[in-house]
Amino acid sequence: MRERRSVSETIQVENEGWDLGEIYTTLNDFVADYERLRGEVDTFDRWRGRLGKSPSILADALEATSDFSRRLGRAHTYAMLRADLDMRAAEREAHRQQVDLLRTQFSVNLSWMRPELLALPKATLEGFLETEPRLEPHAFYLRDLLRLKPHVLGPQEEKLLADAGLITSVPADISQTLLNAEMVWPEIETPDGITVKVTPVEFSRLRNSRDRAFRKRLYDAFLGCFAALRETFGQSLYGAIKSDVFLARSRRHPSCLAAALHRNNVPVSVFAGLLSHVREALPLLHRYQRLRARALGLAQLEAHDLYCPLGVAPVRRWTHAEACRDVLDSVRPLGAEYARRLTAAFENRWIDWHAVEGKRLGAYAAGSAYDVHPFVLMNYTGEFESVSTLAHEMGHAMHTDFSNRAQPYPTANYSIFVAEVASTVNEALLAAHLLERATDEEERMFLLTSRIDSIRGTLFRQAMFAEFEQAIHSRVEAGEALTGQRASKIYTELLATYHGWNEGAMKPSGNAAIEWATVPHFYYNFYVYQYATGIIAAEALSQALLAREPGAVDRYIAFLSAGGSRHPLDLLRLAGVDLESDALYQAVFDGLARMLDELEALLEKRHGRELSPA
Repeated sequence: MRERRSVSETIQVENEGWDLGEIYTTLNDFVADYERLRGEVDTFDRWRGRLGKSPSILADALEATSDFSRRLGRAHTYAMLRADLDMRAAEREAHRQQVDLLRTQFSVNLSWMRPELLALPKATLEGFLETEPRLEPHAFYLRDLLRLKPHVLGPQEEKLLADAGLITSVPADISQTLLNAEMVWPEIETPDGITVKVTPVEFSRLRNSRDRAFRKRLYDAFLGCFAALRETFGQSLYGAIKSDVFLARSRRHPSCLAAALHRNNVPVSVFAGLLSHVREALPLLHRYQRLRARALGLAQLEAHDLYCPLGVAPVRRWTHAEACRDVLDSVRPLGAEYARRLTAAFENRWIDWHAVEGKRLGAYAAGSAYDVHPFVLMNYTGEFESVSTLAHEMGHAMHTDFSNRAQPYPTANYSIFVAEVASTVNEALLAAHLLERATDEEERMFLLTSRIDSIRGTLFRQAMFAEFEQAIHSRVEAGEALTGQRASKIYTELLATYHGWNEGAMKPSGNAAIEWATVPHFYYNFYVYQYATGIIAAEALSQALLAREPGAVDRYIAFLSAGGSRHPLDLLRLAGVDLESDALYQAVFDGLARMLDELEALLEKRHGRELSPA
């Protein structure tokens, strides 16, 4: 019998950087296209006042704006990627900024279009859709616009709100300036005797140290910076929420929460259901915190103990090709077509791998060059975390690739609500693959707790953040002030509940009350809850895929291929996930309970070895 070969056995990774020539052959080609776009950006008024004249005129206008947007996305992608490869190069950053300004100008120049479309009777739009085939790619947009009609204003008011973006973004800009330019970060000596500045990047890197005394000093130093500026950050956040209130009321929404959810046609009941289900599951979180304390030999866990790894990380380092092979083997449950496309991505320079001086830190997948392919930025180290990041970003990239291949440009782009699902599914599949292969119990404990920590950080922690957002918005909407002191009090109350202070699951720590000031997402108006709903969906999907449930692969590929052609909840239903179902949450929390059972069994074995005679 012929031996079964891995789908990734022959993968080749020969080039380790992007080929930006796939977007524009030369820099001169980019500059020429930018100049063409700049010459066209003020030409869209030629359709103003004419959209309702005939189906063909409406189709002409929508095709022209869509084509301009597609070409602008290509220019934006090229300028962004080129600048991110060397952020020291002023000329590259200038090109990025020029394209960003052009995008803003395009948005302002089209601010008349939505009000004019909404002035048309519904029957007229439906008649146009029935008689003009060229409008079919725009049908979802047009019908969704009718849903938004009660909250769209007249042309002058819409232009005013577009221009107000120059003001409403100021609080977030101030916060980011404080963080990135003016914050005086303290220095601290690591257990290795190296002195480092405790910047946000270094804090995230060092908080997983196995030296507990050092972790406590690290937390005190980092959070102490924010505590010293508590009222400044409080005023900045207050300004952002007042902007949210202004925009919500301007568009006649009953609340900031309703305004934020209405964009994606998500009922407030979904948000409320998420928080309710997570609160009911807090005993699972508290159980994990007690197990974590036990694994670390502590009587009680504190905030600085949450990121210290349990067990021993895989000691190996993965080459680029080995990382690709493991990620590719882990996604076998997604079917042959997914594996084929992922192989092509690895072999055809979708990824820029190396960490070099001047390159942007972190990782991302950029998919705005609709006619090319997604591009993935990595700062690859060869360690486990880098392999996991690769799986995550390739999940984004493959979602975009399936969408762009299946959808016309107007419906290819999907919303943030579903954006983290595919990436988190890939992480879960990689973890399952490595766990299946692990033979060492300490390595298995490390991989298992990494998986549980992902759920803790993305589900429980983000749900707590969402509750904090709801609380501070509700107070400002009620006419109350929001000081830094008040924000810290609200945050402390939530920490007590989520971390189980009164149940003994964790112990209050130092400056934990100021942690809210370290979270930039609070300036994005109910953004974070989507991380929590995303991981709920991803966990349910990965369970179905790993169990080889009949139809699970076809449903998942249908979801990836649907892009933004439906509202987010309907897209997830294509994949077999219903976020309005109690059973969905129960299945995810049952899966978490099984992970905790295995972790407890591993701890029992470790404890038995420690007590056994030599």
